[in-house]
Amino acid sequence: KQLTHRLSLPAKHASRAWLFPAFIFLESIMAKQPAAAKAATEGKTQARLLSDCQYGKTNDVVELTPEELEQAEAAGQADSTPAAVDYALSLQAEKADE
Repeated sequence: KQLTHRLSLPAKHASRAWLFPAFIFLESIMAKQPAAAKAATEGKTQARLLSDCQYGKTNDVVELTPEELEQAEAAGQADSTPAAVDYALSLQAEKADE
């Protein structure tokens, strides 16, 4: 499914209409941030898995302890940057929409 968002734009902004899908995508990512904050307060960090490993499958978002995260990142199995986690969450959302 494709997300649609109806906006009425003043004529002077009509040339920028192509930007609005990007804003919709960013809004969907921002809505998921409270879960990341909750995980951080519990001593775990969300991370995107870059390969199949003991923590899960490629592109899964998992919560890892600091020790697990250090080992997984050193082995090239995980990426805990917000951009990586957001990307994996967007992939999961796309799968759910299919």
